[in-house]
Amino acid sequence: GDYLHINESNFSGAKVNIFLHHMIEDNYEIASDGKITKTVTINYKNPYPASDCNLERAGLCLNSVYRGWVRIYVPEGSKLVDSKGSQVKVTSYDELGKTVFEGLASVRPQGVGSFSVTYTLPFTFEGGKLPALIQKQPGLVAPEYKISVNGRLKETFPLRSDKEIEVKK
Repeated sequence: GDYLHINESNFSGAKVNIFLHHMIEDNYEIASDGKITKTVTINYKNPYPASDCNLERAGLCLNSVYRGWVRIYVPEGSKLVDSKGSQVKVTSYDELGKTVFEGLASVRPQGVGSFSVTYTLPFTFEGGKLPALIQKQPGLVAPEYKISVNGRLKETFPLRSDKEIEVKK
């Protein structure tokens, strides 16, 4: 079946990740021949103002520009088609029996941003349903997930723990 794990590391130096809200859109495009193209989009929102980061004034720099190293783990053999929103060229490699798409996301205080990858899965849609496992990053507050098939919203949920779903046309 399908697999998705999003892992982010805060490279900002501040603690901005505690201010971020995440919403993940997971869209399956299933062609008539069963070929599956997926787009995973991470939408970020930081609704809070920037902290006073001036050390001379003894400012406590908690909220500043977010720079997150993003790794998206998907089934091994998946092929990157397109990417958007990365501050660097998205790279692809295999690790731990999965294919990984890696890039750098950036969001300013009181701003929004997104990071997305479009890729093909190494198998086809057969049998009317596709089992999928979504693994949650430990320590991340429950991000909102939206699962769509061919542009139609099928399911929404906060990801509080690892979750198994069935994707149906």
